Amino acid sequence: MGEKVEGEGTVKETEEEKSRCPWCEEILSLVEEGHQGSHGMMRIRRCARCSKLISVRLEGEPDRIIRKELISA
Repeated sequence: MGEKVEGEGTVKETEEEKSRCPWCEEILSLVEEGHQGSHGMMRIRRCARCSKLISVRLEGEPDRIIRKELISA
């Protein structure tokens, strides 16, 4: 995964499964920014080509979504 610093954010090119942006359909290259929210520091990721929002996570939260299975009693 390559990282380049440009302006305020960090550009990250994802090579895992060659993900595509859901809006512009280009191979995903992310711009990551930090923002201080009311619940803590947020990591905001946008597509470097179209600048649309890809994800927002509270700092320290995992990048992938962890699936919780329902437990039947």
